[in-house]
Amino acid sequence: DGIEGDDVVGSLAKKFAGECDTFIISSDRDLFQLIGGGVKMLYVKKGMSEVVELDRDKLFELFGFYPEHVVDIKALAGDTADNIPGVDGIGEKGAIDMVTKYGSIENIVSHMSELKPKQRTALEGKQDVWSLCRKLATIYTDAPLDGVTLDDLSFTFPFDAKTKQMFEEFGFRSLISKPEIFGSSATSEPAPVIKKPRPKAEEILDASALDRVILDIEKCGEVGIIAQPFSLSTANGVYVINPFVDMLAVLEKLKQPVFENSKIKKYVLDNRSVRVLLRHAGARLVMPVFDSMIAEHLSRGKVVKTANEIINEYSSESDIAFDLLDICKQQQERLAAENVQNLFETLEMPLSEVLFEMSMAGFKIKKDKLVSLMQDTEKELDSVSRQIFDMLGFEFNIRSPKQLAEVLFAKLGLPDTKKGSTNVEVLEKLEHLHPIVSLIIRHRKLGKFMGTHLEGFLPHISKDEFVHTVFNQTMTNTGRLSSSEPNMQNIPIRSEESQKIRALFTTRSPENVLVDADYSQIELRLLAAFSGDQKMIDAFNSGRDIHAETASSVFGVSLDNVTSQMRRIAKVVNFGIIYGISGFGLAQDLKITQREAKQYIEAFFKEHPKVKEYMDGVIASAKETGKAKTMLGRFRAVDAEINAANFMIRSSAERASQNMPLQGSAAEIIKIAMINVYKRFEQEKLSAKLICQVHDELVVDCPKTELEQVKKIIKHEMENAVSLAVPLTVEI
Repeated sequence: DGIEGDDVVGSLAKKFAGECDTFIISSDRDLFQLIGGGVKMLYVKKGMSEVVELDRDKLFELFGFYPEHVVDIKALAGDTADNIPGVDGIGEKGAIDMVTKYGSIENIVSHMSELKPKQRTALEGKQDVWSLCRKLATIYTDAPLDGVTLDDLSFTFPFDAKTKQMFEEFGFRSLISKPEIFGSSATSEPAPVIKKPRPKAEEILDASALDRVILDIEKCGEVGIIAQPFSLSTANGVYVINPFVDMLAVLEKLKQPVFENSKIKKYVLDNRSVRVLLRHAGARLVMPVFDSMIAEHLSRGKVVKTANEIINEYSSESDIAFDLLDICKQQQERLAAENVQNLFETLEMPLSEVLFEMSMAGFKIKKDKLVSLMQDTEKELDSVSRQIFDMLGFEFNIRSPKQLAEVLFAKLGLPDTKKGSTNVEVLEKLEHLHPIVSLIIRHRKLGKFMGTHLEGFLPHISKDEFVHTVFNQTMTNTGRLSSSEPNMQNIPIRSEESQKIRALFTTRSPENVLVDADYSQIELRLLAAFSGDQKMIDAFNSGRDIHAETASSVFGVSLDNVTSQMRRIAKVVNFGIIYGISGFGLAQDLKITQREAKQYIEAFFKEHPKVKEYMDGVIASAKETGKAKTMLGRFRAVDAEINAANFMIRSSAERASQNMPLQGSAAEIIKIAMINVYKRFEQEKLSAKLICQVHDELVVDCPKTELEQVKKIIKHEMENAVSLAVPLTVEI
């Protein structure tokens, strides 16, 4: 936080200038200030076709100033591209002349009498302006890169598969489309679909023409389905449905023989888009279904955000209908090779139907109250803004980190400990120094509440006042579900606004109630079961308070003498262990010294050696196999990161590996429970609807008449989803 790309460039250049030839390649003139001391610059004037090598003397020859002058010139002349205003009345030429003559702004000011009248007028009383501008123009060369070695910075060209994957994740489309920058390893994994001669796709202009298509699908026993543009494919060809035909008639004709036929295997890029299409005809997509996005996610151990990633990786927009079946067959082989085929077929694919039905059911929301809350929040935001402006005597953009930093550190003179950073941790440390800081924190909280939870929800409310969130199966490394359009998993719990926004959600009928069922400490229970730690197992089996037990062992006191403060610390330690927390991380969370934090962690592991043994074993396995796995075999690929020379990258991968079996297995357990709850509701012909999942909890909207039955079903299915050495307990 607070470190820009230029600061990293400067810090690396300074750090390694004595070890090797160091060149900065850029068209950015800000970087001229880094030239010297073994650092040269390849100044890019017109693409790579015209590059000038600059050292200290060449810079002066071409531009008329030395590297040490750059910052002061920018501070006076300003730079619109970097939002540096400079000093009004002084242009670039005047700034260069003055700085090169006097050496620094301080020397210019001390020779004010020698300046031209206009320059004198411009500079008088402007020390706060040019000192701030100089600070903004300065590239810092002390970024915390102590552990970085030259070996960490080496790269191979052409780029490998991992780099290509990163380019895809960040949407570098023009780079992905250039095969010459990727080596054989990037193109051989995954194996490219073998391009067959393309028969012309047959266009279906009328529902009556589907009889032959249905016969072909029945004969093949499988079909590829693309929702947009709507097409069907078999081993014999591709059938594109003309968008101007009676789509309802087409869907109804295909409903029984294809979509709802359990003897036909359906291959899809993304099952949700197909299910949405079929909904118009009241049709369902009946198993067996093979979803390419889910298969890619499981067989590669990586996040897959959109179907376009599959298209770009294996095919193209124009060819995907022809390639879909071949792509899915390749993925099928990989699922089997990675031992995740059973997980795919018995958990993730059945779950996809449950998630779609949950989304369609939706969560009722009181739109009028939402609008009213928005108006109240807007009024409070205006009031807080006015108080801030009145306190200062002028207005500025409170949401702009740059302008806020200028106000806090330049105007008010508050200590700038993190190079202009105004994140919430910095603000909280400054709160006692000036009353304006509390108002700024409040303004920021209100702004986030308005933008994320109020304005963010409004576009997603349907005419009948429901939100139909999309539950995503492929968007996390651990297998946890995520939620979007809107995000139902990030609604605040403990803030002032949490009750206000939670009060907006209601039942689909006045005769209904909402039932919330939450696993109690599921990841800690899994840690006990997976590690075989007898003390933890006994505590859970006897129903004792695990946090109090940890507090007793960490602080060396009897259970009776454990205070609420000790228990709070122990709770943070317990959950920190799950995430592979370091002494530094725990110190940050508890606001204590690293030494104390380290002692707490050591005391925990001394009391629970089996847990330490288990955690170390997980890391060792991940280093050996390149994978961190859950109880059902889902894996997260960590091969490149966990063996990296860079300490930060390696440590992060180790923490992720320790957490994967716990968080990922917890995600799998609640998925099993969701499928079973959904089946029970259907079997017992209940009106109750599963409408939301927030990691370890389920929300059901049910008639009051079904309440007791629903509570029994949820509790039984959640607590008996799997069998472990410790009980799973659910609070309803």
